[in-house]
Amino acid sequence: MANGWDPNITSCCLGAAAKEMTMPKMTAKNRARIAAVKAKATHARILQARRTKTPEITDKILKQLASLNLPPNPWVYSVVLAALEREANG
Repeated sequence: MANGWDPNITSCCLGAAAKEMTMPKMTAKNRARIAAVKAKATHARILQARRTKTPEITDKILKQLASLNLPPNPWVYSVVLAALEREANG
């Protein structure tokens, strides 16, 4: 203990360290701001799709595609995407 370091773990203040590590509460204003940013991004993506005349792929279909873990083959991707869009549009 010549250098001032104590190897005894019980002398350490673990309770305060755990308290400092917790995430701060998210305010309602911050949640609203995040929702507005997401809505603006979605709107911009839809407008871009309209400008370039490409169909908009919904988030639901994108999540389904991601969950399928398809091989990196454009043909397989396009066939499965067309099938999912047909199913969604009924």
